Amino acid sequence: MLADQNGVCAICRLPPTGRRKYLTVDHCHLTGRIRGLLHVKCNSAIGNLNDDPELLRSALDYLERADSKLVAISRTAALIPASKQAKVG
Repeated sequence: MLADQNGVCAICRLPPTGRRKYLTVDHCHLTGRIRGLLHVKCNSAIGNLNDDPELLRSALDYLERADSKLVAISRTAALIPASKQAKVG
């Protein structure tokens, strides 16, 4: 399986690095079927969304909408003098 994935995480496609120089075995909690090898963070991410494709799509849609709003805001902010921009934090 590791060779089939070219030694990288099936989600982010990065090799294991840092303290954990391994990938974890991801499996379906309903069937027990092994799906692939993932970083702990990638496995936790899908697990925190209950392995639900609809929730994952919703999270993706949210990020894409939020990113497009940030781009629009940053373009608008560039037109406002720094002295007039609100300070965050």
